[in-house]
Amino acid sequence: MRAKWKIVRRLEYPPPILESDWKVLDVLADLGPTNAYQIKKKTGKAYSLVFNALRKLERMRKVRLEEKAKTEKNTIANVYDLTLDGVLLLLNKEMRSVDTDRWNRSFVGKIIEKYAYMLPLVFGKWRHFERIGLGKIFLTRIKIIVDTHESHPFRKGTGFYRWLETKEQVTRFFFLFDYSRLENHFIPNFDTKAWLTALKQDEEMRNYIIKELEYEQRSLKNMQNRVKEIFLFLGSKTEEKRTSC
Repeated sequence: MRAKWKIVRRLEYPPPILESDWKVLDVLADLGPTNAYQIKKKTGKAYSLVFNALRKLERMRKVRLEEKAKTEKNTIANVYDLTLDGVLLLLNKEMRSVDTDRWNRSFVGKIIEKYAYMLPLVFGKWRHFERIGLGKIFLTRIKIIVDTHESHPFRKGTGFYRWLETKEQVTRFFFLFDYSRLENHFIPNFDTKAWLTALKQDEEMRNYIIKELEYEQRSLKNMQNRVKEIFLFLGSKTEEKRTSC
């Protein structure tokens, strides 16, 4: 009898980000939407290496194909830019240290401002928090986002708020991941009153948080009602069935 071999599919893990990949990401962050030829000129790497890095990063959702445009040589080339995943990856690389003073704040600020359109309620409020002296707290919360995203990506159907798209999940997480424990915060020197005041001072953030907390309130009320129903059912006497002999 011939043996039957069972084919087991190997687990697929994300490929590592190589030096050439990082260079491509850095150039895209610096130049914005551009093509492989411009990245080749900026990095000094071979065109084939740049092309392969772009294809790999596109499969990993770190870059996306924006459009096709004419080059300096009057040919048509693909134009690429960072995705939100790519932006968070670059921020994660810079913000790995727990010591916020070791971060290149100029680089981080540049990335946040350049891609503010991706997360307008988060990245777009960077200057607001800087102006009122809460820039460090703001960046610490950004670090919590990028650290969380590295191990638990904000994907629709699998993230913390699985009913939302990535952009909406990240925004909600930034504001609400700690809303129930503001008085006993794990961020050193976190000033709850100053943080809430900063949110209140900006109408967009204020309205957004009120709307999301109203949703949380309804969810908690529904859960409370459900728990009450279960308590009532479990606490009620069970009717004994009489059996006839």
